[in-house]
Amino acid sequence: MIKRNLLLAAAIAVLPGLAFSQVSKSGSGYLLRLKFKAGTTQKYTVTTHVSGLPSNAPGSENGVLILEGPLVQAVKSVAGAVATITANVGPFTLKGTETEASSAQSATFQMDALGNIVGAQKQGGGFGVHFPKEIVKIDGTWTAVAALPGTMGGTGSAKTTYRFKGIKTVNKKKLADITLAMTPFSLVKSGSGEVFVSPVDGSLVSMTLNLTLSNPQGGPDMKVTTSIVPAK
Repeated sequence: MIKRNLLLAAAIAVLPGLAFSQVSKSGSGYLLRLKFKAGTTQKYTVTTHVSGLPSNAPGSENGVLILEGPLVQAVKSVAGAVATITANVGPFTLKGTETEASSAQSATFQMDALGNIVGAQKQGGGFGVHFPKEIVKIDGTWTAVAALPGTMGGTGSAKTTYRFKGIKTVNKKKLADITLAMTPFSLVKSGSGEVFVSPVDGSLVSMTLNLTLSNPQGGPDMKVTTSIVPAK
């Protein structure tokens, strides 16, 4: 079912990248890199809100579906600047119930210090924050072509613009702020997101991803909003 594919794609979309990133001051700018440590495991809760579905869509309420599930990312090994990472997503349930909406999925991939996929044992780990080679100043931008996993409106790649918003105070914590915007392609009419990361240890504090998609069955656009926060 398309809503399950969209959910999985939106969840996997944020797996690689910032969970193990390091933000360090360098002159008048910042150096953004990934720092991997074998044996590290990070656990998150993913909540996805889908609207624009048919009013009679199974599990939805007036065309709105809210799903929640776990995300676990583990660094299995590190060779030089490349890590082998396994990510497990789901199962997802309808929020507030025990009804399973999608089964658990996994992806194993290799990633370098810039967030680029350099090898993959399984499909699914191709999209995340791709860091620039150069030092970036506050409000500086860079672009990358990111491969989309699953079926986020069809397979393919999206040109994505990232913007480093600097170090901000959020809930009394100093966090690095990076936003992203995707160029429209296939069924994806627009995409944007924001990530807050600890500049001290690189842990992912929170992330949101917003997508507007054309409905392949006709009708109004579908809106998909995914948020990721550390598991409690």
